[in-house]
Amino acid sequence: MTQSKDGGRWLRWLLLDHLLLIVVILMIAALLSTLYFKSTNQERQRDYELQRSISTQL
Repeated sequence: MTQSKDGGRWLRWLLLDHLLLIVVILMIAALLSTLYFKSTNQERQRDYELQRSISTQL
């Protein structure tokens, strides 16, 4: 093979590896953000239930 074809193959694998790494990072970020928003939403829901129970007692 010529050197340009070897360089093209190396560049293609480099880009593919980086794209796969980016996809994995995005999947982890999506998972963590979903868990974070779920936990903050549960905290807000508890506060809302407490406020609602206080307002019905008044």
